[in-house]
Amino acid sequence: MRAVIIYRDTDDTYPDVRNWLADFRRQYPSKIVEEYSPDDVKIDDLLLANDINQFPVILALNNGSEAVAVWADEMLPRLGDVAYYAAEKDESPGSKEFAAQSEHLVIEPPKNTSSDTY
Repeated sequence: MRAVIIYRDTDDTYPDVRNWLADFRRQYPSKIVEEYSPDDVKIDDLLLANDINQFPVILALNNGSEAVAVWADEMLPRLGDVAYYAAEKDESPGSKEFAAQSEHLVIEPPKNTSSDTY
């Protein structure tokens, strides 16, 4: 299982997303939430398959990259709800365990063009 967050760093919700991710990393340092931009064509299939057109969105994906849970509104989910699905760091993209579980393309997270301070 793994957790994915898809967001635009130009949206009004960007500060909330960054704060949520920072809180997640502090509370669950051994877990990974993959970060993607919806503008990356490599995740078009994932967006189409799950009828996603609203961001930010968090997906819990099984090993076949099928969504088993979706949080798609401006109210980000509780950290523990996502942590349940998030992969351990050794199962993150690029690791042998991840490669064995998925044919998913590794996508770079969105580039931060603004300051993380608010």
